[in-house]
Amino acid sequence: MKPAGFIRHAATTLLITVVHLQSQAGPTNGMMPNPFTVNASGKQVWFSQGNLQHSGANTTGTWSFAANQYDRYGTDQTDDHRDLFGWGTKTTPNNTSTNDDEYTWADWGENKISNGGNLEGVWSTLTAAEWQYLFNRTNYRTMATVHSVPGLIMMPDGWTATDVNPTITVDDYTTNILTDDQWTVLEGQGCVFLPTNGWRDGTNCLRTNEHAIYWTSTTETNTTARDAYIDGIGKNSIWTNENHSRHLGFCVRLVLQYWQGSGTAEDPYLITSTYDWNKLSYLVGNGQSFSDTHFRLTADIGTAQAPITRMVGVYSETESEKRPFSGTFDGNGHTLTVDYSGNDYETRTALFSYVKVATIRNLIIAGNIGSAGRAAGIVGESDESDGLNTITNCVSSITISGGLVGGIALGGNVDIRGCLFNGTINGTSQSGGFVAWGQNVTRITNCFFAPQAGSSISGCTFYYTGSDTGGAAVTNSFYTTVLGAAQGTAATPTANKPSNIGTQTAVYSVSGITAFTNGLCLAGQYFCGSPVYDYTLTTTPATVLGESKYVTTFYHGTLDYQLPAGALAYTAGKDGDKVVFYRIGTNSNVIPKNTAVIIVADSASVTLTKLDSTDVSAKANNLLTGSDTDYTAPSGTAYVLGVYGGVLGFYPITGNTVPAGKAYYVE
Repeated sequence: MKPAGFIRHAATTLLITVVHLQSQAGPTNGMMPNPFTVNASGKQVWFSQGNLQHSGANTTGTWSFAANQYDRYGTDQTDDHRDLFGWGTKTTPNNTSTNDDEYTWADWGENKISNGGNLEGVWSTLTAAEWQYLFNRTNYRTMATVHSVPGLIMMPDGWTATDVNPTITVDDYTTNILTDDQWTVLEGQGCVFLPTNGWRDGTNCLRTNEHAIYWTSTTETNTTARDAYIDGIGKNSIWTNENHSRHLGFCVRLVLQYWQGSGTAEDPYLITSTYDWNKLSYLVGNGQSFSDTHFRLTADIGTAQAPITRMVGVYSETESEKRPFSGTFDGNGHTLTVDYSGNDYETRTALFSYVKVATIRNLIIAGNIGSAGRAAGIVGESDESDGLNTITNCVSSITISGGLVGGIALGGNVDIRGCLFNGTINGTSQSGGFVAWGQNVTRITNCFFAPQAGSSISGCTFYYTGSDTGGAAVTNSFYTTVLGAAQGTAATPTANKPSNIGTQTAVYSVSGITAFTNGLCLAGQYFCGSPVYDYTLTTTPATVLGESKYVTTFYHGTLDYQLPAGALAYTAGKDGDKVVFYRIGTNSNVIPKNTAVIIVADSASVTLTKLDSTDVSAKANNLLTGSDTDYTAPSGTAYVLGVYGGVLGFYPITGNTVPAGKAYYVE
C-alpha cells in the first residue's frame, strides 16, 4: 500500500562495504560534518543531524532535530511530539485537517531550531529535483537497517568504500542490518540515514516500518506537492511522486546551504542580510574555518534598533574547543551594526571573536560592545602560530568598554593598515586604542586614532603589550587624543598640505585615509609630524622661445606661494583655436592657491616660499588643473608637461595617474 500519485524510478542493487577512513565527528550542533552536492551546478548542502520534530502548541512550541538519525515517533504522533507534518506547515505543525486548501508553502527551516543554531532562516527544504539528484547517485546510497529501524543511507561527497569486514549488502534492508558500531563508523564519515516513518492521513498513521517519505519544497498543483519516497515494501526502490495531497503527514529533513557565489576571490560568497551573517556565525562555531574562502558584504546589516547579536568564531583556552575564522571577509564599504556583551574573562567579545590567518578589509563596524573580560571592535583574538592576520581599510565606530579593550583587535600576529578608530573606548586595564595585548608581530601602519570625547583607557594610544613588545610597531600613524601612553605621532590637523609629507603611497577608500610617506590626509585635513610648507622643485631643461630655460609644473590647493627671482609662472588658456600661456600678475612671481601653473626658470631647481596671503589671481578659464593627491584619469585623457625629441609640450602621461602637486590638463 502506498499513497496515490507515485511514479516509480528504476530500482538498483549494489554492494557496499564498510569504510574505515579516518572518521570525522558525527553530528555536531545540529549539522552533519560532510557536504552533499545536490545539482549539476555544484550546489552543496549539509544535512541536519536528524528529522525535524516539534513539541507543544503551534505558535509557542519548540522545533528541534531528532537526537539520532534513526529516531522517529511512528504512530505516536501528538501535539506534544510530532515528526510527520502536512506540507509547508511552518506555523501550523499540529494541523491534521484533511482539507488540502489549508496547506500553503512556508519553509520549516525559517523557524528557529533549538538544537540547530536557534537562529531563524538558517535551514531549508530541498526541492524535488535536488532530492532526485541525490537518489541518482547510485554508488552513494544503500538500503539498511540501523538501530532496528529500516531506511536509506546516503554517503557524502568524496566517500569511498573499502573491503573491510563485515560486508554490508544492499539487496534490501532486511538483510543489510548494521550493528551500532558499524553505524557509528559510517555516521562519523558524514553518512545520512533517512529512517522509515510511514505517513499520517489526518490522525491515522500507517506503514511505519515500510516507507520513508520526505516532503520537498516543490509544489505540483494548488492542492498537491512533491515528495521524496523510499519504498520499504520494494525494499530497495526509490521513487519520486507527482500530484500528492498536501494534507498528508510526511517526514521533514532540513539542510543548510551556502550563500550566493562560489567562495572564490572572483566569485565570493555574498552576505546580504542578518540571516546570512548568522549562518556564517553558526558554521564557524560549528568548526568550519573557511580557509582560502572569500566573503563579500553587499549591504549595511543591522541597525541600532535591530543590531547583529552573533559573533563569528569561538575562542577558548582549551585548544580543541577553539573555532577560528580563517577566510577573507570584504566589507565592500558597508556597515555592520552590532550589540555584543560578555562576562567571561577568557571570552573574546568582538565582531570576529577568533581568527587564524584571516583577512578582514573594507569594513565599517558600529554599535556597542561591552565585556567584563576582554572586548575588541573587529577581532577578539588573533592566532599567533600559523601566519599573519590582516585588517585593512576598516573603520571602528564602535562604543566599546570592558576590562582589557582594543578598539580594533586583541592579540598579536596582526597587521593593521589604513584603519580608523573614531568611536568611544573605555577600558579599565591593559587596553590599547587600536590593539590590546598586541605582541608577536603586531604592526599598525597608516592608521588614525580619533576617539570621541569621554573616552578613556588605562593603557596605550595605539597598542598595549605589557612587558613584551614582541615586534609591535606603529608606523606613519597619528592620533588626535592621548589616552594612556602615547604612541604614533601627535599632529594638529591642517587644511594646508605640508611639502614634507612626501609622496602618496596608498588610498584607503573606506576609512577615508590617504597615506603619504610622511603623513596622512583624512577628511581634507593633513597630518604630518613636523610640517614644512616650502617646496624645492626639480626642473627639466628645455628650449623656450629660443632660450635655454628650465621648466616644471606646480599646484597647491590651499596655500599661496612666492617664486624666487629668475622664475615666472604661467597659466594656459584658449585664444580662438590656439592655446596660449598667460603670465600671472605683473611679474609672475606669485602662485595663487588652487592654481595649476607652468614654471619657467633660469636654474635647475626652484624653491617656492609659502605666503600667508596674496591679492594675485590667475587669469580665468585656466586650461590647467591639479590635485593635492594623486589623480587617476581615464586612460589616455590626461596630459602632462614634458620634453620629447627636444620639443617642449604636453604629452599623454604613461599610465593614467598624475602625481600630486603637478599641473595637467584633461581632454
